[in-house]
Amino acid sequence: MTGHETQLRSDILLILTAAVSAVDPHGAILANLAVEDRALRVGSRRYPLAGLDRIIVVGGGKAGTPMAAAVCEALGDRVSAGAVNVKYEHTAAAGGWQVRFGRGGEAHPPTRRAATGPIAIVEAGHPVPDAAGLRGAEQIAGLLTGLTPRDLVLVLISGGGSALLPL
Repeated sequence: MTGHETQLRSDILLILTAAVSAVDPHGAILANLAVEDRALRVGSRRYPLAGLDRIIVVGGGKAGTPMAAAVCEALGDRVSAGAVNVKYEHTAAAGGWQVRFGRGGEAHPPTRRAATGPIAIVEAGHPVPDAAGLRGAEQIAGLLTGLTPRDLVLVLISGGGSALLPL
């Protein structure tokens, strides 16, 4: 391999790694959700924490686990409860991707289970909905029953949400 080929390979790996990082669901949540000055910032909106009794997290999609983990990282014990439906075997934490060339050159996701605190991760069928998805969606509906104006619901939706939330 020539020096030019080595540099080209290095440049391509740098670009691919930046692309994977840019679409990381965990990072996207952390960039848009934070506790600042006794308020919860969600994008450009602010919710005074003193005005909230509960924060409930619900959702569905293939990126649901790393998104839920990021919510727990950002909010800690402020999250009261939650449930997110994800595709089977999509319970890993975000980050730790390795982009490689050559044999087996695809990106390899991490395999450790994400810490999602009180947010239940429900594995279900995708792209074909199944009974597990229905049970998870029913669990989500149960969490949304009896809400008051002092409850804040964060909804996490990513690709695959329609198949994973068949209720």
